[in-house]
Amino acid sequence: MEGDALRFLTLTLLLMIPGVAVSQSDSQSGVLVKASAPKPEVLAAYNRGHCVSVRHQLRVCKQLSDERDVFVVEKAGKQVGVWPSRTYMNETSGFEVLRSDFNHDGRSELIVANHDGTSQGLGIDYWTIMIFPDATFSTIAEPLTFSVEEYGSTGTFVADNNANLSILTTRWVWTTDPKRKRGEGLYLVGQWWRYRSGELIPQTNRATLARRYLGSFAKERWDTLDSDEMPYRWLTSARAERVKAEQITGPSSRSQTGIIAAVSPSTEPGSDRTVTITFRPDTASPVTYTYPKPERDETSDFDLDFIGDSATGRIYPIRYLPAQVVPWLKGKRATVRTYGEDRRSEKILWLER
Repeated sequence: MEGDALRFLTLTLLLMIPGVAVSQSDSQSGVLVKASAPKPEVLAAYNRGHCVSVRHQLRVCKQLSDERDVFVVEKAGKQVGVWPSRTYMNETSGFEVLRSDFNHDGRSELIVANHDGTSQGLGIDYWTIMIFPDATFSTIAEPLTFSVEEYGSTGTFVADNNANLSILTTRWVWTTDPKRKRGEGLYLVGQWWRYRSGELIPQTNRATLARRYLGSFAKERWDTLDSDEMPYRWLTSARAERVKAEQITGPSSRSQTGIIAAVSPSTEPGSDRTVTITFRPDTASPVTYTYPKPERDETSDFDLDFIGDSATGRIYPIRYLPAQVVPWLKGKRATVRTYGEDRRSEKILWLER
């Protein structure tokens, strides 16, 4: 009896601490459950691989062959889905599998966070996150996908005082000082979201945060780089500042307003998810864009870098695609804004409500 009381008190105290998620039953909203570490296992037709066993007779395996890098999901020994992955230096152990009940419906979502790579110099960690709507894989559906620059399990998926789980997405941006006291500099920018039915919903009661990369931040980052609570702890420091969308993008050089007439997702199994968007401006001929922008040396005038929500000023995360991308985009009013004039200029598709 005393042991049960102690466990209850410990859980209660932990849930009162922002940023802490406790690995108990994931039917409780806000509880983040991390599976065991990946173990070496190579499936047929692949050269290298690691697997993680989760509940409901599921295995999530990251596999590498000469032709492709993929995640293979197996249920009761049978393959039920293949999704693209990225492998850093041929290492197939760089991923995590988690689950949580985001929708408060008693059913868990399955999260796969993949380490895509690490940059030279600053050592930025790139991760792609997939959220599958059914942790049992009773039905097979496309996951919500997005990428972040810097990741930690409880620093990206953050429990608040009420044990509700928020998602903090981050990227590094070269921009002006929000307070106009310094020149331009490098900032880590974080935005808050809720997961709901295969989409990220802007969390408008929490400000977009940015922290300038100064000596003190560099030391703190180096000392805590492997902590699961980053980047949350970095951006809740007293040195973080509130920013708005225009401080991230700078002024736009040109824009077109119109309607999204058609959306065509890529269909090749195991390939990166992309969509072809036919945009019909009010006063010009239709234009066809590719989103997310393909990874190539040259930037095209027909690539979209980001999608934004005009009502809240939130820019969706890198390579963001909801589970049901066609109804999310097709028929919507939108404005395509271009920021900058040189080859590094960015295009953002701002969706109207």
